[in-house]
Amino acid sequence: MNRRGIIGIMIGDWERDAPEVNKLIGGHRTIIHGRMGVPDHKANIGTIALIVEADESEVNAFTAKIGAIESVEVHTIFAGV
Repeated sequence: MNRRGIIGIMIGDWERDAPEVNKLIGGHRTIIHGRMGVPDHKANIGTIALIVEADESEVNAFTAKIGAIESVEVHTIFAGV
């Protein structure tokens, strides 16, 4: 059963890790309904918010791949309905 949710991604080393994060996001574009990214080039950090809709196990597998990147922290919130 598909669920809608929000994935929050914090990238602690934007220059090094953003390309890999973006590659993973592009590989899962079919489950992503919206994306907002806010890089802070002075601090070399970035924040990305994704609105997704997919089976919970697919979302969890996706976020596990992103969370395995060294400077990245990721959290997911699913809608209650």
